[in-house]
Amino acid sequence: MKTGLASVGEQLGLLKLNGRVVSRSPLSTIVELEALQMVVREKRSLWETLQQLPSAALSTDLDALIARADDQLAQLTDLHRARVSTTFIPSVAPTRP
Repeated sequence: MKTGLASVGEQLGLLKLNGRVVSRSPLSTIVELEALQMVVREKRSLWETLQQLPSAALSTDLDALIARADDQLAQLTDLHRARVSTTFIPSVAPTRP
């Protein structure tokens, strides 16, 4: 009986308290975009680190990889700004009397 109650308590504890048990929170996309931005920044940093190695050691065009990371970061930044503006700036909606 105690094990059963503990299991039920555990399952209840997993429920989100943001009022969105089934649907996603509006903040989820923002957090995911921020995580992707961090990953791309770290990837870019890796390419910069590898650039310091003798060029004969690498057969990869690191400048192209850095440029691609910059493009990805710019796109993610635009998406993040757009999502923040729609999430935190309330739309103008008619008020009910």
